[in-house]
Amino acid sequence: MFGQNRSRAQNGFLMCLLAGSLLQACQANSLVREAAVEPALTAIDAKEVQRKGQVCADLYQAHIEAWNSREAENLRRIYSEDIVHFDAEPLYTGIDAVAGMAEGMWSAFPDWAMQAGDTYIDTEECMGEWINWGVFGFSEEAPALEFDLLELRDEKISYWRAYYDGKFLDVFGSSFRIDQDLLRAVGLAWSGDDPQAIADLYGEEAVFTDSLFDIALVGQDAVADFAARYQAQFSGVKWELQSAFAEDFSSKVKRGGGFQPQGGVYAITLPSVEGDPCTIQVVVMLTTNEEDQIIDQTIYYQAQDLITCGLAQ
Repeated sequence: MFGQNRSRAQNGFLMCLLAGSLLQACQANSLVREAAVEPALTAIDAKEVQRKGQVCADLYQAHIEAWNSREAENLRRIYSEDIVHFDAEPLYTGIDAVAGMAEGMWSAFPDWAMQAGDTYIDTEECMGEWINWGVFGFSEEAPALEFDLLELRDEKISYWRAYYDGKFLDVFGSSFRIDQDLLRAVGLAWSGDDPQAIADLYGEEAVFTDSLFDIALVGQDAVADFAARYQAQFSGVKWELQSAFAEDFSSKVKRGGGFQPQGGVYAITLPSVEGDPCTIQVVVMLTTNEEDQIIDQTIYYQAQDLITCGLAQ
C-alpha cells in the first residue's frame, strides 16, 4: 500500500541507495546500521504505483479521445451525471452542461486537434497534460498545454479542474496568473542545502501534502524539519522547472488575495549509486497568501519514474 512503513534497517539501506553524499557511509553492514537522520521518503509499493499509473493514463487517454471524437455521446460515457467542471469556480455542473459546452467549442474551433500528454499520480487523483493545436493560432510543432486534475468515481470522471500554460494565458490576457519568480525559487530552494531557505517560502499556516509518501505537514517548522531530512537523504538533488501553468478567471475567486492555484512541472534529478543521475518528473501545485508565501502545496508523480529511480519497489 502507498505510504507503507519500512523497518529502520530498510530505511537506512534506501538512504544509502539514493543519497549520493552518504555513499562512503554505506558499508557491507548497511542493512543493519541506523540512518543518522530519518529519511524524508521511504520506498512505496511499486505494484500499486504501476496500477495507479495505468489507471490515470487510461483515464486521461479516454478523456482526450472523447473530446477529439466531437461526439457528445462519448463524453457521456466517461463523465458522471453530476460531473463538475471547475475553472476557478464550478463553471459547468452536470453532464448536460458539460456536453453543451463541448458542442459549442467544437463548432467554434473546427480545426482544433489534441492529444494526451504525460500523466501524474497521487493516491486519489490524476493530473494530465492536454496538448492542443489548430486553435488560437497554436501549431502542432508549438502546441499549448492545458493541465487537468481529474477525480474518478465509479469508473467515470466526476471532477475536472482546468489549468493553462503561458501560451493559453497570453491569449486570455491572464499570463500574470503565473508567478514565475516563485516557481523558480521553489526549484532553487529544494535544490540547495539550506532547509530554512525552503521554509521561508511557506506561510505559518502552510499545508504541505504528498499523499503517495503519506506526508502531511502543517506550518513552517514542520516544512523545515522535512526539508532538512530531504536534503540529507538526497544531497546534490536538482529541481529544474520545465513548464508553468495556472487557473484562469482568478478575478472571480480570490483566496486571501494571493494568486490562484498554480503549478510547475519539475524534473527532479537524484544522485545515483552508479554515478548516473536518475530523474523523476513531478507536478507541484501551489497556492499563496497575500505575502506570496505558499499556504498549500500538493505533488503528483510520474509513476514509472518512481519505479525507475527506486522510490517505488
